[in-house]
Amino acid sequence: MVNITHAAYVKNLQGLIEDTPLENQSLEDIIKAAHHSQDTGLFNNAAQHWNYSFFWNCLSPDVG
Repeated sequence: MVNITHAAYVKNLQGLIEDTPLENQSLEDIIKAAHHSQDTGLFNNAAQHWNYSFFWNCLSPDVG
């Protein structure tokens, strides 16, 4: 299932980390780095991407 809002957070995040040291980091590491740097745009997009991913995974029929 594709969610337009989730896709927008992913696209925005990709644009924010492109050609930066964060480009090859895990989503969790990007969130931590953004939080520590107080970059609210980066933090918001990364955290919402994580939030939506968690939500969609919780709806999976394979959740144990």
